[in-house]
Amino acid sequence: MEMYEHLAEAAQEKPDEAQVNQIYDQFKKKSADLRTALKDKFKEMRQILKVQEQTTEAILKKNLNHIENELKNLKSIDYKMFDDADKWLKNANVKLENFR
Repeated sequence: MEMYEHLAEAAQEKPDEAQVNQIYDQFKKKSADLRTALKDKFKEMRQILKVQEQTTEAILKKNLNHIENELKNLKSIDYKMFDDADKWLKNANVKLENFR
């Protein structure tokens, strides 16, 4: 008896074919929309990332060039001139001490 009642209940609650087709069509449309939205969003994110990469690369290049130029300037300094100036200062101090 229980089985009969259960089957009768299930028969009353079953969806009709039109409802199933409608739900399936909605599912297919929704899944296609989601795939399209996902692809579009990732495409947009790649564009943003590309711009950020180019901007960062330009800033890095500018900073590295500045550092390189400063190092080249340091390399071009005549350090012998500093040694000569240091010797002159020491000699001047000795002469001043002797003068006092």
